[in-house]
Amino acid sequence: MLNRLKQSIIAAKEFATFLKKRSLLEDDYAQGIKKLCRLTFENINRPDHKQGTFAIAYEGTVTIQDHMADNGMLFAQTLYRMSEELMELATGAERNRKVWKATGLSAEQRVSDLEAAMRKSKNKYDAIADEYERAKTGDIRQSNKMFFKASKSAAQQEEDLLRKTQAADTDYRTRVQTLQSEMSDLMTKSRPEAVSALQVLIRETDSGLAMQMQKFVSYNEKLLLSNGLCVSPVKSEAESNSSLSLRDIVAGINNEKDLSEYLASQYSKLPPSHPVPNYERHPLQSSINSPATPPANPTATSSSAAPTTQPSSSSPPPPSSSFTSHRPPQSSTSPGPDMRAYAPPPASSPSGNYDPSKRVFGLSLEQLYERDSLAVPMIVIQCLQAVDLYGLSMEGIYRQNGSKAHISRLKNMFDTDSTMPQLDFRVPENFFHDVNSVTGLLKLFLRELPDPLLTRQNHQSLIEAAQIEDDTLRRDTLHAIINSLPDPNYATLRALTLHLHRVMEHSHITRMNSHNLAVIFGPTLMGSSDPSTSVADAGWQIRVVDTLLQNTYQIFDDD
Repeated sequence: MLNRLKQSIIAAKEFATFLKKRSLLEDDYAQGIKKLCRLTFENINRPDHKQGTFAIAYEGTVTIQDHMADNGMLFAQTLYRMSEELMELATGAERNRKVWKATGLSAEQRVSDLEAAMRKSKNKYDAIADEYERAKTGDIRQSNKMFFKASKSAAQQEEDLLRKTQAADTDYRTRVQTLQSEMSDLMTKSRPEAVSALQVLIRETDSGLAMQMQKFVSYNEKLLLSNGLCVSPVKSEAESNSSLSLRDIVAGINNEKDLSEYLASQYSKLPPSHPVPNYERHPLQSSINSPATPPANPTATSSSAAPTTQPSSSSPPPPSSSFTSHRPPQSSTSPGPDMRAYAPPPASSPSGNYDPSKRVFGLSLEQLYERDSLAVPMIVIQCLQAVDLYGLSMEGIYRQNGSKAHISRLKNMFDTDSTMPQLDFRVPENFFHDVNSVTGLLKLFLRELPDPLLTRQNHQSLIEAAQIEDDTLRRDTLHAIINSLPDPNYATLRALTLHLHRVMEHSHITRMNSHNLAVIFGPTLMGSSDPSTSVADAGWQIRVVDTLLQNTYQIFDDD
């Protein structure tokens, strides 16, 4: 019974430990959800967050999650209380077990001691009786003590032995009676009481354990039911409009309405419109040009039309006057058509249909954004897309140099028209099947920005942030600086960082970890505000980019 009670106590303690740990885990999870909900509510109410029906649905969704976290906290408190009750039950049972163990074993030990004393008394009684019988028959042996004492007569010895026999008989009878009394008490009182008490303790412990397990099942069902009612409440007729399920809340998002309301709210902030200017010819210009307009001259006409009607000769037609200074002198013999088609044009000689207004290299991100209405420039999108598709399995991507001729040709194509179909880098033929030339083109674009991607204004702040030893504080400081970047810079940096993080995830193939990528992109993204400190700042620039790559998803969201 003691062993059986011990099993029940161990089982109760084990289940109490399980309930306590389960409650702590549930409480940590619920507290984390509550904290996340608080932060989300704060972010929803920020002015730069999307509002309208989306914000309402988002807030309703987070509210449901907050209610579910409340249910989890209540469940955790209940489990903790159950574990305390069960541990108290097990402790009480263990204490009573020790008491009854001592009581029962002491009674058993007392009977055992009396039984041993009774056997010893019986052996002594039998020995004295045998010696008395031999004295009566005259067959008595003198002990060694007889040599030191005067010999007694046979009658005296027989009388002494008779007296000893009677005393031993009395002692033996007394011990037998005592043993019988104790055994009777043990069998009729002590042992049944101990067994009965142990049975009661076993039943109480087992019943308490079973009841707590039933309560655990019940509270689990209650938790799931409460969470289910939060997600999809049972609607009555009186609450048909007030109780919305999570599905109904999300279904209420109306993107078109949100956009219309946003545009309507921004209408009052538009600057006043200016009238379209009309061209007015100056009278002086008219007076100068009027006498210079002679009647049609056949000679001049034929001369001006000659370049268009004359068959092609060995030399190309002369360039227009606006680009004369940019073209080299032409020889009398020109290369064949194939050589003209595939030779990359020099960086300083744009093609005949070159439009300076479509230039990409050398313009600031703000200028590109105002012109193209793209938060991330098209050249960056195409380059990142090409590397994602074809460069993540190449060792040393971004460290290897591409062909200068290919890079120069691609640069001229982007400066001509970045939207032409030949610049769709999803087709590897468009970048000569050379991903390294694409990475070289991207690095060249970033280096030629008038203001570095991370801006000269933030250069010193970034260097000071990189010098912070605490990793978390350094990350948070950089995060705050990055959030202050202009919108085009932030969007481009986010796209580039997420892309480089994908490259870093394939470092077992590319051999490009965060540090290796930071060595390449640190000086490129930050530039140098003071040439005298560029060498000293190089290490801190690398640390800035390394920190960004190691904390990509803490700084930027991955849409």
